[in-house]
Amino acid sequence: MYIVLGADEVSTEHLSAQRAAAAAEPCIDLNHASATELDHLAHVGPSRARTIIAGRPWQRMDELTRVSGLSAARVAAIADSDSVCPLP
Repeated sequence: MYIVLGADEVSTEHLSAQRAAAAAEPCIDLNHASATELDHLAHVGPSRARTIIAGRPWQRMDELTRVSGLSAARVAAIADSDSVCPLP
């Protein structure tokens, strides 16, 4: 696909490839992921990953505010990143 801007044409093929690559990345399941996998989430390091594992099972994303250092804003950022699988 191309977008015409005045006399210039801009290809959008690289954008489609980026979207496809992002969609191919598996989501992180809060109830089954390892500490290493959870560590890839924004605002989650090794210590918080262990706390997330200890707090299982998670039913709703907002429950993550029980983890020290994960404010509602940080939990919202994690949820908005589309990195986490939907919870039951």
